[in-house]
Amino acid sequence: MSHAGSRSPGVSLGLLDATMVGIGAMIGAGIFVLTGLAAETAGPAALLVFGLNGSVTLFTALSYAELASAIPRNGGGYVYVRETFSGAVSFVMGWTRWFTYMAAGGLYALGFSSNFVEFVHLYVPSAPDAPIAYALAIVVLFVTLNALSTEASGGAETVITLLKIAILGVFVAFGVFAVETGEFSPFFPADGGARTVLPAMGLTFIAFQGYDLIATVTEEVENPQKNIPRAIFLSLAATVVIYLLVVMVAIGTGAAPDVFKDNISVPTMAALARARRHLDARERSDVTLIATGGLRTESDFIKAMALGADGVAVANSAMQAIGCLGMRACDSNNCPVGIATQREDLRSRLVVDSAADGLQNFFEATVELMKVMARACGHDSLAGFERRDLTTWKKDIADLTGVEYAGIGKDG
Repeated sequence: MSHAGSRSPGVSLGLLDATMVGIGAMIGAGIFVLTGLAAETAGPAALLVFGLNGSVTLFTALSYAELASAIPRNGGGYVYVRETFSGAVSFVMGWTRWFTYMAAGGLYALGFSSNFVEFVHLYVPSAPDAPIAYALAIVVLFVTLNALSTEASGGAETVITLLKIAILGVFVAFGVFAVETGEFSPFFPADGGARTVLPAMGLTFIAFQGYDLIATVTEEVENPQKNIPRAIFLSLAATVVIYLLVVMVAIGTGAAPDVFKDNISVPTMAALARARRHLDARERSDVTLIATGGLRTESDFIKAMALGADGVAVANSAMQAIGCLGMRACDSNNCPVGIATQREDLRSRLVVDSAADGLQNFFEATVELMKVMARACGHDSLAGFERRDLTTWKKDIADLTGVEYAGIGKDG
């Protein structure tokens, strides 16, 4: 309803549009941040955390649904306070909500722009690095949509929210088949037990804030006294289900599957020997075994091939051959020699022809040295290296790789 002398908003949003307003506000990038936070705090009990938070939120949602049905006017919480308290109280409350919405909108715009810059630079490295400009542009875009009509902004909200749900649906659909029940045991963390659920709830309760925005567009929704309460409950129910599915897949697949947990931190040569033994035992000659990780010199490559590698993947040593200083600035976009950077002023420091010559010299010299070692071991090709060509004076290396022990031990 509207007061006399005021402009009446057009009714252009259906139940789906109103529901998407709530879901869109509750599901964003936070679904990945908050699920990780809950899992870190409460372990697999993060499922219980989000289930309980959804249940607690339901009580507030019931209040909003009842108020929206009784007072079907735009403004949401501000209107409800204005009907109950004095003008001064409702004035402060209204501007407080506007401030929070503007601050949140600004943060979302900046978050979008920083990710947008990274995305664009993947395909257009020379694109301007101006996150503030992109943030302002996205704000202007959505303000324009809202100024055009509620139907336009509501339609855009529906499309964006459905796209987000589709992306999460793909994540869940593929991940659910990799879920292992063992990842949920023990259900509560060993240090803290069930007591970790409460702090995790406090840290993630904000995930279910946003359904209240549905009440701010009450007069633009068809049959608001029925559709607003329905939209509030549908958006909350859908959000709880989506969060639970994402948490289940994220925890059930494990940040590191068991195959990684059982083998991580194993030295490259020991891991290579184990992999070759596994493949040979199953007569899997069709599988190509490539060794990588910490292999930089011809002696490293020879050891890898002698232990069963069909090939060696080279990374760091090749980069050093073209001029890398190894200063670990790759993630800063400030590589001083112009290799790991998109900055044109730094990339110009890399002399491509000279770097290519250095890389060629590295590979050719490495292969020649490997040929010398192959001949010394009685082989006519590099593929002839085998485990008996190696020996070690370190007992633990001998035990891990199966290489013959050259020292004097209990059996020596």
